[in-house]
Amino acid sequence: MCDTDTLTGFECSKPEFKKYLAVLAPYAQKERMGQTYLCRYKETIVGYVVMAASHLDKKNEKKFNIDLNQDIPVVQITYLAVHKDYERQGIGRMMVYWSIEYTKAVSQQIGCRAVLAHSERDVVGFYEKLGFKLTRDRHRDTVSMYFDVGCRE
Repeated sequence: MCDTDTLTGFECSKPEFKKYLAVLAPYAQKERMGQTYLCRYKETIVGYVVMAASHLDKKNEKKFNIDLNQDIPVVQITYLAVHKDYERQGIGRMMVYWSIEYTKAVSQQIGCRAVLAHSERDVVGFYEKLGFKLTRDRHRDTVSMYFDVGCRE
């Protein structure tokens, strides 16, 4: 996303995701709190994904079997939304796959082991179909899931 992008007109099934893109995403990006990537079809924004640096608590995530005494660095998908007129056409899946490949590329430059998503409970199955696994971290309204991008051999 850049300063010249027109962010109005994006409609999705969750109004808070429309508001985030139009109001909060530019501010978050300016403050380096999240980077927004737009998915377009012709001139229409059909989806977006917001990514930021984060971590998983090593004490709670024994699945990684890592012997370092530090938390596990990850790239977190903080928002993922698809325009309501383009739902169920594979756009969300494509953006998640892109996020995984982006994380793999980033992990060649800095320490980064997984993609993390804090998912609302109604879309857990979507992430599970894409290979994400549940973490032990539980919240009231969301579920944390991760995709391990693996270690370098």
